[in-house]
Amino acid sequence: MTRTKRSMRKVGVAAAVGGAIAAIICQAAAGEREDWADCAALHRSASVDACTRIIARGNTTQANLVSAYYNRARALRAAGDTARAMADFEMALKLNPRHANSYYYRAIAWLDTLDVDRAIADFSSYIELKRDDWTAYYARARLWRLKGEPDKAIADYDVAAAFKPNDQRIMLMRGLAWGDKGDHARARAELDRVLARNPRNAEAFYARAAVAFRRQDYAAATKDLDQALKLEPEFTAAHTLYGRALEARGDVDQARSRYQAALAGPGKLIDAGSAREKARERLTALAAGAAQSAATGRGCSRYIPTAATTISVDCAE
Repeated sequence: MTRTKRSMRKVGVAAAVGGAIAAIICQAAAGEREDWADCAALHRSASVDACTRIIARGNTTQANLVSAYYNRARALRAAGDTARAMADFEMALKLNPRHANSYYYRAIAWLDTLDVDRAIADFSSYIELKRDDWTAYYARARLWRLKGEPDKAIADYDVAAAFKPNDQRIMLMRGLAWGDKGDHARARAELDRVLARNPRNAEAFYARAAVAFRRQDYAAATKDLDQALKLEPEFTAAHTLYGRALEARGDVDQARSRYQAALAGPGKLIDAGSAREKARERLTALAAGAAQSAATGRGCSRYIPTAATTISVDCAE
């Protein structure tokens, strides 16, 4: 074989090897691009696997690594794996303590574990970094209300309303917070505004009923609850509040039916979680009262609204 032919053969082999290497590199690059697309799409299992491959390769920037942990955390939470999601949010924030979205979505994940205090702390950290996001103020306000701190809730609703002055949801929740605070006039005025804008807002009828209930105006409360349940028959909190109003008026059997309806439904609309808890509590109390009455031969009871409890009393002669 001549020297020229040998040289040409070497060139051909080198070209073939180079082409193979280039193909491998292209395939790897395509795989990485596909992984990033899947990782960012939050398609649960596919996203978790894709983000995991990116993290395992480790050949990316710190900012990209933060994104991979954050995206995997959200995909894991969507899949119901809150514990692993928390670990990934922690890693994202360890790599970048100013990664605002990790605070926001970790706050939501804390609510999966019913840890309201840590959720509030993370929403607060997010707000420090993103002061112009009204949704965080709104979310934190709802948690302040759950903790029984209406002043802090109202303050956050005020900030949210400054960004979204015509948002009916903010007005409605602020009305409930005013009711929690005991300012029934301001609460009703806020809720009247909502209903003037949308007379088919079942949650506003419920909220106004809650204000009337706190005033012990049970007729007004049941009237608004009738409207709420006409619009949303499976409104959990409306059934529970209706039961409490009926119990206050002495109609224990109908109250029991309302509590059972609250527990039978899918848990819809505002205050669903706390309403279910209250319905269970009241059914337990009514059962205990019935058992006591059967044991003593007495069948009379009285509901004390301020204490939200039923006591046994002597029957009138």
